Amino acid sequence: NPRLKSHSKGVRHMYLRVIQTTSPSSMMRDMLVAYLQTNFVPWALTQGALSGRFVNIGENKGMLIMTFSDEASAKKVQGLRDEDRQEIRKNHKLSRMEGGTVFFLEK
Repeated sequence: NPRLKSHSKGVRHMYLRVIQTTSPSSMMRDMLVAYLQTNFVPWALTQGALSGRFVNIGENKGMLIMTFSDEASAKKVQGLRDEDRQEIRKNHKLSRMEGGTVFFLEK
């Protein structure tokens, strides 16, 4: 398709981490989002993350999508602030998927 730019050749491969969240209520989800937006993601950007965004999936579900230049940068950020992650897990269900990009298309 000529209207799409393919980045599969010569693309700077990025590493993505997706954290799926389920909160006990929409209010608790909103509190988590506020923490991620004002505290965690800005900090992660100073530690090597390239970007972070949160996507609302439903009333109490969402996903945090973080991009890194490579797996080592992602592991570095994951290894720090474990106490924050443990505190979040007390009230929210978290699951993680991550991996390197195979291709990237954009318009």
